[in-house]
Amino acid sequence: MVDEGQPEPEFQRILDIVDPNRDGYVTLQEYMAFMISKETENIQSSEEIESAFRALSKEFRPYVTAEELYA
Repeated sequence: MVDEGQPEPEFQRILDIVDPNRDGYVTLQEYMAFMISKETENIQSSEEIESAFRALSKEFRPYVTAEELYA
């Protein structure tokens, strides 16, 4: 059982891949690298990936947090 507010193990596994330096922030570059890697089945254009990243990012920051990704 996962505690409320705690990410599920599968999410944590993905986060470990998408945030390789484990600083708690995912940059656009890290997000794009993950989305076009073999870890994803649905390859999208760079414009679509950037648009999805911008939708996740609050206040147009150059990063998203783990909490924003999990929400």
